[in-house]
Amino acid sequence: MINLAIKHGGIISENPFKEFNRGNYKQSQRTWLEMDEVQRIFEVANRKDIPDILKRVAIYFLLMCYTGLRFEDAISFDPLIHIIEDERIVRRTSKGVGNVINIKIYAKLLPVVELAKAYPLQLSNQKFNVWLKQLAITAGINKNLTTHVGRHTFGGFMPDANIPKDIAQRMLGHTDKKSTEIYYHLKDRKIDEAADRLNYL
Repeated sequence: MINLAIKHGGIISENPFKEFNRGNYKQSQRTWLEMDEVQRIFEVANRKDIPDILKRVAIYFLLMCYTGLRFEDAISFDPLIHIIEDERIVRRTSKGVGNVINIKIYAKLLPVVELAKAYPLQLSNQKFNVWLKQLAITAGINKNLTTHVGRHTFGGFMPDANIPKDIAQRMLGHTDKKSTEIYYHLKDRKIDEAADRLNYL
């Protein structure tokens, strides 16, 4: 916009931010759960000795882990609207241009969907994240759980399942393939770290 104003003249003659140093942007470290950790959360969601709110938070966090839905889309999940022919979750995302997420209800996702039908939840992102701290303690997970971790967990499953990047991009609803490739690069780094351990044999 500033460059356009300079080009057409009359408003400003030079960029006032020319000497401003924005610093280097660094991609934040992404945290996700491994399948055994997700299984522990599933066990918590099925316990009868926990507070009802913690059970519901566990269920909706699992929904994010198994579908890649962002918090806003998971918390507004309505089985009557978003499940098509009892076999697919289809919904328009709330972020950006509103891409359509279309996910087959696969075996691991099915019991989570059934739990979500039985235990609807309305909670703010902030309060959900507070309850996630308690969920991590209850499930014995030593990671900082946030709503983003649920989506990142689904992204982390993509390279583990050998899903091609272009299919993963569609499943995650990414408009930019670079957003999807991050998960594959991070998994490659884990493989390299594992190979480095061979030095200590």
